[in-house]
Amino acid sequence: MKKKSYRPSIFELGFHIFDKWMKLKYEGKSLQKYFDDNCIDTVAIYGLGALGSRLYEDLQALDVSVSYAIDRNAENIHIEGIKVYTLEQQLPETDAIIITPVQFFFDIECDLDGKTDADIISLEDVVEYCV
Repeated sequence: MKKKSYRPSIFELGFHIFDKWMKLKYEGKSLQKYFDDNCIDTVAIYGLGALGSRLYEDLQALDVSVSYAIDRNAENIHIEGIKVYTLEQQLPETDAIIITPVQFFFDIECDLDGKTDADIISLEDVVEYCV
């Protein structure tokens, strides 16, 4: 009988990233190192769910400017100080776009192809780099 491979759930993926991120904060570190080492000054955040909202809050305290956000529910999201776009809209240029729904990274990366020259990175990449 063939053994089933284990795939973590969406919740587990998000939890593991968040757990590592909180350990960084507990140790007095931040995500700034990733942005400094990669010469990234301005970013956009794709996905303003739990992880995306937390990322937006954290970046406010760092030397990284959040130019805008992208979310499929843009018309229902109202956060003071940030414009939220859908993928159907023209996206302003920025240094990088951070994709927060890590389980859909490759699909979203394909959706962004041709719409921006920004580097496309995952939140997981940023957190793992700083661990």
